[in-house]
Amino acid sequence: MFAAAGALFVSPLSAQRVQLQLDGRIGDNAAILSETFKDEMKPRLAAIDNEIGVTVVLVTLPTIGQADSSKVAEKIGELTEETGKISENWIVFLLAPVEREFTAAIKSATGGDALKDLSDIEKQALLEDIANEFVPAVTPHFKEERWEDGMRAGVEAIERLLSSRPKGQTPPAREDAQS
Repeated sequence: MFAAAGALFVSPLSAQRVQLQLDGRIGDNAAILSETFKDEMKPRLAAIDNEIGVTVVLVTLPTIGQADSSKVAEKIGELTEETGKISENWIVFLLAPVEREFTAAIKSATGGDALKDLSDIEKQALLEDIANEFVPAVTPHFKEERWEDGMRAGVEAIERLLSSRPKGQTPPAREDAQS
């Protein structure tokens, strides 16, 4: 296990201090994921990274309080990237079970084929596509507190969307997308 460098951070609105722990691409800080699930996801997440060039990181936090979940997920991605343990192209899938809140944050630098050269508007469009794919798949599981099933469904949605984009192809810019 490693703690992301500088990973002790204060959530913007909750003033809650969180020590982020990650084991590879999974950070079960809420202690809700089984070892079996983690063992299943590790090679799958590695394959996404190796084949598509995007690191998908699964993170659970017990609560995010009043913080904006997307900002928390972004901060987690930035802090994790600083450790050098993940690529510069990442998606953080965050779950806070107390609030039953989940979100994804996306970042691309210059490398990942699936995210290469996306503008902020195009990244927002990709996030919207991911949300449109995985929200309906994830939500029923999370409503029933089946966290692993929901996270699995979210990873499957991310995988489908990233795999479906030919290398170098960016999604069309959306006029309604705001960054």
